[in-house]
Amino acid sequence: MTTCFLVGITDTTGKEVQSTISLGSSNQILTSNGSNELPSFQNATTPSGSGVASVSATLSAGLVNATGDGTVVTLPCDTVVWQNGTAYNTTTGHYTCPQAGIYLVFGNCNMTYGAGATNYNCSIALNGTQYIQNYNTLSNQGVNGYIYPFVSGMVKAALNDVITVTASADDGSKNVTIYSATIQISLLA
Repeated sequence: MTTCFLVGITDTTGKEVQSTISLGSSNQILTSNGSNELPSFQNATTPSGSGVASVSATLSAGLVNATGDGTVVTLPCDTVVWQNGTAYNTTTGHYTCPQAGIYLVFGNCNMTYGAGATNYNCSIALNGTQYIQNYNTLSNQGVNGYIYPFVSGMVKAALNDVITVTASADDGSKNVTIYSATIQISLLA
């Protein structure tokens, strides 16, 4: 038995035409084949064929007094949970894009709030320039004096562009510790 689904497209005369498409495998994505053509499943792989370019990593040890004075810290998540490919550098926290495309990026961290610091953020940077940011104010702090900034978004990147997830706190002195962090980056298309 072949598993498939029914799709409807409109032909050049404006008439709706129905057809079926067989389901793809777990490493394939449904891809447009152009106007008036049925989509088909294509392999979603890195150039090395190791699966969709992606990584999930965590920070193994806290970064004491890392920010609080506006210092922007790249989250060097040094423990890889899983990775397809070799694009993520656990020492620098840099993800070097193995191919051009749209990448889904997520990052979060757990910080203490420092004396005088009122704005906390987690950001996505592309080639060292802030691309997407999410600010949290002290009024959004969690329990026991911690604040949990996070960021997520899609980044359009070229081959060998570098994506990083950063964190910072400002308006105070450098007394904010980042206790934990997680990043996830995955090629979408």
